[in-house]
Amino acid sequence: MASTTHPTLKIWCWLVVSAALAVTALGLLNLGSIGAMSGQPASLWTTQLLWSLLGLGCGVAAALWGQRFTRFALVPYGLALVVALAVALGSGVRINGASQWLALPGVRLHSGTLLQLGLITALTWCVHRVVQLRGARRWWVGLALPLGLVLVPLALLYRQPDMVSMLIALVVAIVILALELRTLVAAIVLAVLGSVAPFILWSFVFGAYQRQRLAAFLDPGANPEGAGYHSAMSVKLVHAGQLGGQGWGAAGRFDGFLPDAHSTGVLAVWTHEWGALGAGLLLGLLLLLVLGLIMVARRTEERFGAVFAAGTAAWLLVQAGIHVGSALGLIPYLGAKLPLVSFGGSGVVFTLGCVGLVVGSGLRSAGRSHRRG
Repeated sequence: MASTTHPTLKIWCWLVVSAALAVTALGLLNLGSIGAMSGQPASLWTTQLLWSLLGLGCGVAAALWGQRFTRFALVPYGLALVVALAVALGSGVRINGASQWLALPGVRLHSGTLLQLGLITALTWCVHRVVQLRGARRWWVGLALPLGLVLVPLALLYRQPDMVSMLIALVVAIVILALELRTLVAAIVLAVLGSVAPFILWSFVFGAYQRQRLAAFLDPGANPEGAGYHSAMSVKLVHAGQLGGQGWGAAGRFDGFLPDAHSTGVLAVWTHEWGALGAGLLLGLLLLLVLGLIMVARRTEERFGAVFAAGTAAWLLVQAGIHVGSALGLIPYLGAKLPLVSFGGSGVVFTLGCVGLVVGSGLRSAGRSHRRG
């Protein structure tokens, strides 16, 4: 991965900040409409606003003191494993046959999100501090420890089960390792793991309700009021939005009910109310955020920041891709959230914290380059 500081690095850092804040603001606007639909016009978006402010504070702190974070990069991984283990052992809140949330006084933690973040930090620490993958004479020496860090959270997610988090974590791990591994044999191993993952998920991870959703996707007319209902309603909302949308709050007047509109249905509601143009704006800002993270990864001098930025970009892109595909009926409904737009405290706090860490790394590199110049 390139580490030469580029003169446009500072610009990309501020573009990342601007895109993240803009997406968060649009998400709050959307949640205001969804809250009115559910009879909670204030509580939904105000709660999310508080989480967003907390996330903004975490992002600022990460930007200012993120350089010290490398010493404690395994702490999020360890905490995530503790939470996921508690959930897997039966202490979690069970929804649709899966136990994914740990209820604490005043807050619920999503173990899948924690594990995804923990995996990014752990793999970044691994390739940064422990294993010099590029210099390893034997490819398996540089691959064993990272794969060990990946398999533990995957096993816990399998136990819950949380198929979406497993898929996201697996893709992010492959992206991070693929950026660091340069030997042909190691690349082949990662490709094989990625190829067999769908078959493993179907055979050993998918629950009955998830298989029903896949069957509904393959044959939408088979059970439109059952497993295929969410996908069908989402597509109807999107199509009804047309080019310019039906206006803020229009989704509440639509003939039908979209389950989990505040989390896994946010894009369908947004597109219905703001149309294809509004959807293009929202997704364009998300793509700008991801592109900015990639450009910072390519230009920052800090190796930890570069790998972490690439992992964060992959993390956000996979989540958004699954959510968009499900909303448009292009893939089965999997229940993925849209980063910074869907309701959820842990998601917005961790995302803004990651963005702050990456931006801090980029600005420090840009500052050092300016002083040398």
